[in-house]
Amino acid sequence: MKLIQQQNIHEFSQAALPFLTQLEPENSFMLSLMSPQCAGSMFGLSFFGTIYERQQLVAAAVLRGPSNLVISNASSPAVEALAFQLSENRCVIESVFGPAQSSQIFAELWSAKIGRPYRKKMIQRVYQLQQIIMPQPVSGRCRLANMYDLTIITQWYEAFLQDTGGTPFDCRLHAEETIANKQQYVWETNKIVSMGACIGSTPNGRRISFIFTPQECRGLGYASAITAAISQVVLSSGKRFCFLHTDLANPTSNSIYLKLGYFPVTDFWEHTFANSAIVR
Repeated sequence: MKLIQQQNIHEFSQAALPFLTQLEPENSFMLSLMSPQCAGSMFGLSFFGTIYERQQLVAAAVLRGPSNLVISNASSPAVEALAFQLSENRCVIESVFGPAQSSQIFAELWSAKIGRPYRKKMIQRVYQLQQIIMPQPVSGRCRLANMYDLTIITQWYEAFLQDTGGTPFDCRLHAEETIANKQQYVWETNKIVSMGACIGSTPNGRRISFIFTPQECRGLGYASAITAAISQVVLSSGKRFCFLHTDLANPTSNSIYLKLGYFPVTDFWEHTFANSAIVR
């Protein structure tokens, strides 16, 4: 196994894009991180690596931010090559996110290297949509968010992180960026009651994320409505697919997406490391 480390997103895209696109739904998360729409502060990438066996690319990985690893499906030898290079680079890894087997293998290897335990933080299911099944109509309409919505969207991102236990980020800055880039949507009745975002592109699709409805507005169909509306925007733009990830432990969201026509592709596991440290 040989790992080649790229210096920037352009070099990584040239090397990895054909490989990742072969299994576009499974690799939609990493592909979306490579898209121009994810160039903001929350999604900054700090490591790029492709792994080869007999000159054939067999795996890819990036660091999201300084310390959150995203890995493609990979064999044990490929994961070992990645862990070795990250240790040589003296990287601090706080989490690994990827297909179940790859994430598990890396978590075990890295835990042994740093002498710290790991835990499985979350199982996410990757979903794909090709044709929307429209839900029962509800009052209101979907629209792009604007800067007048900034305060409440910031608060909802904070609530979203509390609900999901997701990796912290600057919620106000992220809200500003998604609004400015016309990626942020809201469902509005006489007030805004739900939100969702269309974050990054893949060659043939887009990734939908951050579907959130505040507690007092739940159970009224708004999450289904805004997810369907954003999905239809994506498909009407000429894209063939929509992708999204859900917490497998949340039966409500998984049920919503299945009813809208999303179908499961694979499961991603997120592992975190206790008191992350540089390899000894």
